[in-house]
Amino acid sequence: MKLARPLLIVAVTAALLSVAATPATAEGPTDKLKRGLAGLFCGFVEVPGTLCEETRHEGPALGLTAGWFKCAGNFLAREFVGLYEFLTFPISWPDNYKPYMQPAYPWDRFTSKKEESPVPPPPAVK
Repeated sequence: MKLARPLLIVAVTAALLSVAATPATAEGPTDKLKRGLAGLFCGFVEVPGTLCEETRHEGPALGLTAGWFKCAGNFLAREFVGLYEFLTFPISWPDNYKPYMQPAYPWDRFTSKKEESPVPPPPAVK
């Protein structure tokens, strides 16, 4: 019994290090599992992330009004895709475990870049 606890700590540490040591460009079952868990448990991050992204690219008027509809759609899509990726993480589909949604993780919306179409600044008051 005294040996079980240190072995468990070593096993968990080794598992965490093996997941953390994978290169960023490699896509595999662990990446799909991580995306699935992130989608399931952090899907709510889509709401402020989408509002932030839409406001940045469409301006405050559209971003904070019509952006709510896009938030709801992205939130539901992220949850369902997260569930699918979690349940099917051992299966290499689509090609080589590529993510279904872009960005792959919900928190990446805060730094995502769209096409270069920023909202022009308001005209200067003279």
